[in-house]
Amino acid sequence: MRLLKLLLFTVFVTLTAVQCKSQKVENSAYKITTEAPFTIEKATFQKWVGGRPNTGGTNVDIFINNSQNIEFGEIYFRGKKVKIKSFENEKNRNGLKLVGAFKKQFKKDISLHSDPKKEYGNSKKIEIPFELKDKEAVISYKQNGKLKFFKVENLEELEPQYYP
Repeated sequence: MRLLKLLLFTVFVTLTAVQCKSQKVENSAYKITTEAPFTIEKATFQKWVGGRPNTGGTNVDIFINNSQNIEFGEIYFRGKKVKIKSFENEKNRNGLKLVGAFKKQFKKDISLHSDPKKEYGNSKKIEIPFELKDKEAVISYKQNGKLKFFKVENLEELEPQYYP
């Protein structure tokens, strides 16, 4: 009996230590770099509303230079994340325009039930690993195969755009 208690205690302590270690590694994976291998010319965001009901969102546009050998991944903004779309900057041949298109999430009915299988189809809230202010965003990119994050501060808010 004493051996069984000792064995259970050892397993409990080991699992607790492993869990704490895995959380520490996970949090350090999202470290924001202070210097980026590219320069930001301009960063803006603009809300838009479509002509049909329940259409709208926010576009985040970041204009950059000197982005050779960099693969852009996702943009984090106001508690959400989306995949970055990159385009050649028409005004600057050496630059890129990075776009994050955040569609507005309109409230839809969700199913709450004691049986989790009956809640299938409910969307899961995405938690982002960064604390951001209203005019801040974080972009992820790969440089030499290594994932990095850079915070873009002081995004300029443009007037909303209304489509017919």
